[in-house]
Amino acid sequence: MCGIAGYYSLKPIDEDIAKSFQKVMLGLQARGTDAFGYYVYPQKKSFRIDKSVSEYIEPTKELDKQTPIYQDFINATAILGHTRAATQGPAKTLFNNHPFETKDFILAHNGMIRNDYTLKAKFKLDYKVETDSFII
Repeated sequence: MCGIAGYYSLKPIDEDIAKSFQKVMLGLQARGTDAFGYYVYPQKKSFRIDKSVSEYIEPTKELDKQTPIYQDFINATAILGHTRAATQGPAKTLFNNHPFETKDFILAHNGMIRNDYTLKAKFKLDYKVETDSFII
């Protein structure tokens, strides 16, 4: 299954917290290495990639200002991170990876929804995302 982590603060994230959350994301890989992503607020930046966290930031590199993740986390007040173990829909198709962003919400999900095809038909939903999580 997938891994989900989050961070919320009233104050902007500093260097120490940004480094720590990168370590959290690396540890979360135990729950999935097919893809990962995160959403940062108030920047409203969504990032998804079809690689594991360690493939993306190079584990031999210090978790410092050189990593793109670190730069995105600095000054955020909230982060939603997700590592994916693909169960439905290929990770290479980026819109299948989490977190999902819609007009009204940001979503990351861990688990399987077994009746997603039935729900899509019932509510006449036609969208390109192939994962079961998006039905939420």
